[in-house]
Amino acid sequence: MQGIVSMSAEQYRQASGVSRSALKWISAPKTPLHFWARFIAKIIPDEETEARRMGSLVHRCVLEPETMADAFHLRPEGMKFTTKEGKAWKEYHEDKPILSTDDVQAIEGMRAAVWAHRKAAQILKSSDFERSLFAEEKGLTLKARFDALPRVGNVIADLK
Repeated sequence: MQGIVSMSAEQYRQASGVSRSALKWISAPKTPLHFWARFIAKIIPDEETEARRMGSLVHRCVLEPETMADAFHLRPEGMKFTTKEGKAWKEYHEDKPILSTDDVQAIEGMRAAVWAHRKAAQILKSSDFERSLFAEEKGLTLKARFDALPRVGNVIADLK
């Protein structure tokens, strides 16, 4: 496969090819052995941190707000995960991130701030979101994923 295509993030991650984020695994202080252990042998698991989960949800909320309705569970106000009821609720809802009301408000606030920024909104309004690029270079498949790829102009937007 070559060119710019529309596919899910999961399909992109499973597609063969080397991305910039994968290449960071051979940059100091890491080594080619780290790359092998992470991507070939799969000994080093993908880290799923709280910051990464929140970043993914902010990303979805800004670029694909229509996907947010079923993206997380809202933690009932006052629920403590140290109680029997709280532990049971958390275990039952471990299929998706669990957010507090404050988390949801923060995510929605970040979305509003991005879209309120004149230049950001101008770029995003004329963009296709979540596009994947595949190219061949010297027998190696390279891949990249664009957050926002404007249909006109020469800017590629990356939401961080």
